[in-house]
Amino acid sequence: MLSRNFSCLGRSRHIVPRSRTMVSYSPKVRAYPFQVSPKDALDKCVVSDRVIGTLEWLVETVTPENLVPVYFPAWLIDTELEGRVSFTNSGSKSPSNLKVTAVSWNSYLPGHTMEKLSMIPLLSKELNHERPIPFTSDLRTQHGRQVVCLPFETSPFHCLDAANTMSYEGSRVSDSTRLHSVQPNIWAAYPVLLPLYLAQFRLENQETVQTAAIEAFAADGRILLERSSRKIPADEEEIYKSVISRARVTLDRFGDFPMLTGLLNRFEAEKTNPSAQDRLDSQNWLYLQGSPTHFSNIKTVTCETSFTETKLSELAVLSRWIDRKLDPESLQTLAKSSWNWDDLRIRPFVAEEVSAVRDFIECGQTRAVAFAASEAASEDAELRAEAERCDSERNQTVPGWWREWQQGQEAKSGDT
Repeated sequence: MLSRNFSCLGRSRHIVPRSRTMVSYSPKVRAYPFQVSPKDALDKCVVSDRVIGTLEWLVETVTPENLVPVYFPAWLIDTELEGRVSFTNSGSKSPSNLKVTAVSWNSYLPGHTMEKLSMIPLLSKELNHERPIPFTSDLRTQHGRQVVCLPFETSPFHCLDAANTMSYEGSRVSDSTRLHSVQPNIWAAYPVLLPLYLAQFRLENQETVQTAAIEAFAADGRILLERSSRKIPADEEEIYKSVISRARVTLDRFGDFPMLTGLLNRFEAEKTNPSAQDRLDSQNWLYLQGSPTHFSNIKTVTCETSFTETKLSELAVLSRWIDRKLDPESLQTLAKSSWNWDDLRIRPFVAEEVSAVRDFIECGQTRAVAFAASEAASEDAELRAEAERCDSERNQTVPGWWREWQQGQEAKSGDT
C-alpha cells in the first residue's frame, strides 16, 4: 500500500501528511491547476453497492472513504545526450564502438519518493497541451479543499553521473549492446507540480486499504487503481465468464462507471492474453482510464552512417531499458544526491525557456544529419560547407545559461 508521508493507509481513516510543516517552493516551480472538482473525481471512481454485488471476487471496493487533492512534484527533462554504443556480434572478437546522439523532450523524473506512486511516470501525452502557472499560495486550496503539497526530494542530475558509473552488466541495453561514455550536450530540468486526487477504499473484512490516483489536470486524465495483493483464480473460467457477463449487464442498466469499466477491460485483457498478464502483474497499478507511459520520451536518435538495420533495432528498446533503471533503490539514491535550486540547469517551465532549449536541440539534429551526409560523401565540398554552416548556427543558438554553466564547470576543473 502507499505509505510515504501518509499516515492513513492501513489504519487511520484520514489521508493527512505526517508533517504539518508548510512546504515552500522555488520561484522556478510551475503548477498545473486542478481542472477536476472533488465531486467530479468521486463520480469517476464511485461504484454503487448494487454494481459491487455483481462482481464477486473481481472487485472488493466501494465508495471512497477519503479523497484528498495532492500536488505531486516532478521533473520534466529536455536533453540531448551523446554517447557510445558497443555492439558485440557472435564470431567477432572486438565489439564495434559507434557514436549515437539521443534527443529527449519532456522525459519524466519523480520529484518525490512516495512509495509506488514514484515508480510510475505521471506524465501523459495530454499534459503537453496544458500550460502550468507559477505556484502561488492560493493554489494551496482547490475547490474549497486544502491541497497536500509534497516537497521536491530528488535530484534531476544524479542520473547523468549514474550513466557513466554503471557496471558492465548494468550498462547492457540488450545481450549484445552496451551504452557508455554518455555526455549531455544540454540538460534542462523543469520543476512542475502535478495535480492528483488520492482516493482511499477499504476492502471488505480487511484492515488494509486500497488507493486510486486520479489525474486532475484535465477532465480526461488517467485513473489508476493500486493493485490488491489478492490474485484472480486462474482456473475458474465459468465463474469468470458469468461475472463479466453480469457486470456488463449492470453497466448497461445503471449507466457507465469509468473506474468499473476500466477494471473490467483490464481483467478481460489479462485473462485472454497471458503475456499482458505478466506485463501488468509487474506493475503496482491498474490503468482504468488511459495507458502507461515511459519515463524517457526519446524523440530522435541520430547514428553514424555505419549503423545497420540490425543495430538500429537494438536501440529500439532504449526507452524500456531506461524505465527499468528507475527502481526503489535508484530512487532513494536520487533523493540522497545533493543539488540546489540555484543550479543553472533548473529552468522554469515557460515557453521562452523551452523554446530556447528545443531550438538549440533541433539545430543540433540538423547539424548531425549534415555531418553524417558529408562523411558519407567526403569529397563533396557543398555538403561539407553545409555541415560547417549548421555547426556555426548551432553555436549561435546555445542558451546563455548553458554556456555559463559549462564555463563554471571548466573553471572548477581548472582549480583541481
